[in-house]
Amino acid sequence: MAKSEIKLRKQLPDDAMLHRHRDYASLLKQHERDKRKKWTKRFILYSFLMAIILTLLLLIFSYWMVKLEHERENKKEQKTGWMINANRHRPVT
Repeated sequence: MAKSEIKLRKQLPDDAMLHRHRDYASLLKQHERDKRKKWTKRFILYSFLMAIILTLLLLIFSYWMVKLEHERENKKEQKTGWMINANRHRPVT
C-alpha cells in the first residue's frame, strides 16, 4: 500500500467533514477572518514593542546628551577658571 492510500484510509469521511466540505465558502471566509485577526494582533503587538524600544532609546540618548553637555560645561568652567587665576598673578606692566 502506498502512503497516499494509508492517509485516505485514516481520514474516512465523517458527518463533520462532509458538512465542512459542503459549506466550503463559509469555511474559507472563517479562515480569512482568522488570518486577518492574527495579522492584526501581530501588527499591534510589534508596533507596541517598537514604540517601547524607540522610547527607551530616545530616553537613553537624551540622558547621554545632557550628561555630555554637562561635562562640556564643567570643562569650560575649569578652563576659564584657570585662565582667570593665571591672569591675577601676572604682574601688570
